[in-house]
Amino acid sequence: MIDKDTICAVSSPPGSGAIGIIRISGADAINILNKVFKTKQVFKNAFMRHGFIVKAGEPIDEVMAVGFEGDKTYTGEPMAEVFPHGGRIPMKNVMDAIVAAGARPAQPGEFTKRAFLNGKMDLSEAEAVMDFIGAVSELSAKTAFDQLEGQLSDKIHAMQNRLTDMLAMIEAGIEYPEEDLESDIKAKALPVLKALIVEGKALSESFDSGKYLKEGFNVCIIGKPNVGKSSLLNALIGKEKAIVTDIAGTTRDVIEELYDIGGLPVRYFDTAGIRESVDVVESIGVDRSLNAIDKADLVLFVVDGSVKPDAQDDDVYARIQHKHVVLVQNKADIKAFDPVYDIEETIMTSAINGNGLDELEQAIYHAGVKAQDTTESIIITNARHKQLLDDYVNSLNAAVDEFDMGSDLDCVSIDIKDAWNALGEITGVNVSEAIINRIFENFCLGK
Repeated sequence: MIDKDTICAVSSPPGSGAIGIIRISGADAINILNKVFKTKQVFKNAFMRHGFIVKAGEPIDEVMAVGFEGDKTYTGEPMAEVFPHGGRIPMKNVMDAIVAAGARPAQPGEFTKRAFLNGKMDLSEAEAVMDFIGAVSELSAKTAFDQLEGQLSDKIHAMQNRLTDMLAMIEAGIEYPEEDLESDIKAKALPVLKALIVEGKALSESFDSGKYLKEGFNVCIIGKPNVGKSSLLNALIGKEKAIVTDIAGTTRDVIEELYDIGGLPVRYFDTAGIRESVDVVESIGVDRSLNAIDKADLVLFVVDGSVKPDAQDDDVYARIQHKHVVLVQNKADIKAFDPVYDIEETIMTSAINGNGLDELEQAIYHAGVKAQDTTESIIITNARHKQLLDDYVNSLNAAVDEFDMGSDLDCVSIDIKDAWNALGEITGVNVSEAIINRIFENFCLGK
């Protein structure tokens, strides 16, 4: 599956700074670097040098560059990196020169794909690379880095090794039926299989926590028009994200903002005020607000605390009762009415003077921490891994059932092999080319 072409790509984000990075990988990486990079310094492996990139004999940029020979590199093949000036035109010119010298532009994720195919990392570690790059909080970055460092892989390999021992014992029983080993095999295998089922379930169930780390804890700010939802969002995130006016219906669409509360990634959704409207645009906004409710992990039900709730408030409340709700009585600096809704947690706030915002933020934080609570030290954040772990558990449950029904050892062996293969797809031991391509297509260029 390994493409023998030498590939290149910009590895720094556009407009990231004064200096950019262009990466080259493949058997011809050093030769291509030497074609375009002119320097008075002698080449040394992994030694940074100063010089100029030339195209058609003319210098086009002054750069630093480094080459790495052999297979002790990120991709497991010769590599080079060039550090041009970071502007769009200088980066494009240097890339053009490298391509003209014999490299081809890399596909998304092709560097990490080569690292996997060359045995520098397994598939779960490779997938953790993008999770680490796209981490939305310190905690999500740590979780991704732990997987990148092989914590999940080590756990999966340990589980596979125990299954391999089970298969060896079962195969011996199949190979020598005259020894009548089935009862002994069942007595030894069942406790191990049941323990492995518990481990698999715990890992799979940790995905419910992991998805908050990876995607954020979704907090939807809901209420009728003009109760201060947008003011509340701005106050919570400390900047003017949403437009605030005295005109009801100012917010016409869902406004999204990611914010970190004590390491918990919180994704706020400020929504259009929910009410019946003949305005087509506002009606679309209301529909999107209702969709946001469905996706919410926590709903902040905002009411105007300075007046008694009315029928519009009642209508909003009726739409959110199935969710985890915190009642926010905003504008409480003017006057506060007692809550009339059966909501356990009520917080009085003033988006104008900041009263109650710390209490509200703590309520959001505690709801998020409770939602992601898990005793598992290794947390699954990848939906593909969760599905494979569920398949693994189902196969082992089938193996236990086969034992209980007194089925032939061959049937038990098939189910255990299916479980082993499900784990193998997580690490990439027995994954198909189509799945590998699909995974790396989602990577960014240059990684």
